[in-house]
Amino acid sequence: MKQSRSIKNSNDFFKNITIIYFAMLMGQISFLAIALFLKFTGGQIVTDIFSTSFGIVVFLLSFICVIAGSYLYKRLILQAQSKVGIGEKLNAYQISVIVNLALIEGPVLFSIVVFLLTSQIYFLLFTVVLIIIFLTLRPSKQRAMEDLKIDSEQIDKASFES
Repeated sequence: MKQSRSIKNSNDFFKNITIIYFAMLMGQISFLAIALFLKFTGGQIVTDIFSTSFGIVVFLLSFICVIAGSYLYKRLILQAQSKVGIGEKLNAYQISVIVNLALIEGPVLFSIVVFLLTSQIYFLLFTVVLIIIFLTLRPSKQRAMEDLKIDSEQIDKASFES
């Protein structure tokens, strides 16, 4: 995955990955806010028959995606560590972060949809827990240095060629 020509150094890289992170987070929070607005302004849809099966599906999807995201992140980080250039390592780091975050975001959005369908507030517990997990996964220069086993000086000298 090649970086845009606008990325010239590691500061630009971390600004871009932070923008991606917050865009994903704001998408989840915005969708949650819209769902809550719709429910609390009278758009009640009750389908009690499906709520138990939806509960199982939401739980399993959440659990599997969190575990899979963590596993894939670790695997992709190991691959990133074997890259030669710092720019390549950081690009691989970005991919691993996005994959991990996307695997958390999916169940968040699904649990909100299930809340919209069932009007049962306990589905929002899954949403809140997953968003808290998402918040703990915020990418940073420090996290990249720890995960990729590189130092600050190497990151500062990173070059991004397109």
